[in-house]
Amino acid sequence: MIRYTFSLALFYALTTGPAWADVDIQRLNPEGLGQPAGYRQVVTARGGKTVYLAGQTGLRADSTMPETLAEQAELTYENIGIALESIGGSASDVVRITVYIVDLGQGADPTPVFQAQGKFFPADAKPASTILGVSGLALPELLVEVDVIAVVDE
Repeated sequence: MIRYTFSLALFYALTTGPAWADVDIQRLNPEGLGQPAGYRQVVTARGGKTVYLAGQTGLRADSTMPETLAEQAELTYENIGIALESIGGSASDVVRITVYIVDLGQGADPTPVFQAQGKFFPADAKPASTILGVSGLALPELLVEVDVIAVVDE
């Protein structure tokens, strides 16, 4: 009887797959809150595997970096794409970002970061987002850094 029960349980597990295999991500701007175009106020994710990327910047693999905020922002999102692809993910799997912009409150224009972000994320896959002004990052030449949380299929 034990062998039969074990065999049946094993058969079921192998043929049905894990219950969490499909990722379901919902992205909302609920009524009563602001309706931003570049991000969503609420993102929920069920199933899959949660992935945390280290803060990504406009630093190239050879440790060089562009000088302007616009170029660094573009490269930052390219680097996020590379990191996500390495685990089988994409921009559509991102559920939350935190963006750090140097000197944001002291006159730095965040428009290039918003433009790079807008190009990177599909219109139907905007993540929840927080943008913070900071006085500096790990290297003095860095102007933007983005933390990413994604949920990908197992």
